[in-house]
Amino acid sequence: MGVNPEQGGVVYLDEIDKVSRTSYESATTVGVQYEALRLLDGGEVSYPCAGLNKWGGPGATMNTSGLLVVASGAYSWLRDEWNGAKAGMGFAGGPGACGRSGDDRELLATKGGMVVELLNRFSAIVRVDPLTTADVAAILQNEFGPVSEYRAFLEAEGRTLAVDADAAVAIGAWSVRQGLMGRGPKAALERILREPLFSGQPTEVVVTREVVEATLRPDTELVHPLPSPEDPDGFSGSDGLTRQPGRPTFP
Repeated sequence: MGVNPEQGGVVYLDEIDKVSRTSYESATTVGVQYEALRLLDGGEVSYPCAGLNKWGGPGATMNTSGLLVVASGAYSWLRDEWNGAKAGMGFAGGPGACGRSGDDRELLATKGGMVVELLNRFSAIVRVDPLTTADVAAILQNEFGPVSEYRAFLEAEGRTLAVDADAAVAIGAWSVRQGLMGRGPKAALERILREPLFSGQPTEVVVTREVVEATLRPDTELVHPLPSPEDPDGFSGSDGLTRQPGRPTFP
């Protein structure tokens, strides 16, 4: 493209709906949108070399003409307008996305709280299909997914963690039902692994579909007495845990 490597590439602006006027009703959010125009217009942009304060020292400039900018946002308050679909800004989408681009652009400007000048800098505005159970299961099983974080915790204690394929699908289905989508695996694992993490047992933790379905039912929480003058260590240990019926144990 005839540009320096550091001045070419893809810039992804996640959760751009957080700077909409509707989101926070603040003049600051509008100012952020106008600042983003400098990035999208393609020209020399100044940035600090060190520190968070751009006025704290000498800065540098770069040319943004060779950058591809993609932005996305959920715009949850427009859910009825989207007929239940998530809104996205970028270069992706299903059939017919281009045909409704004008309507979506107008909706984002009138009810989405986005500045018209910023919207017009994006050549395409499309809707992204919501995540499916299989998509969430794939996120869970990704080598950099939430399982790797909990596996590292357990390996530090000389223990192991395994999540079988059926369990991943069950977690994906639960995430979709709860509307958590991509955030679901983290929330599910936090509940499923609560007892093994704090009790120190078992050495080999295996998460199966049965464990997932029993743990994520609303009536299978572990209840422990609150600390009291008679029992100041109410939260320590696992002997006082009251197990609800139907909750399977880890092998």
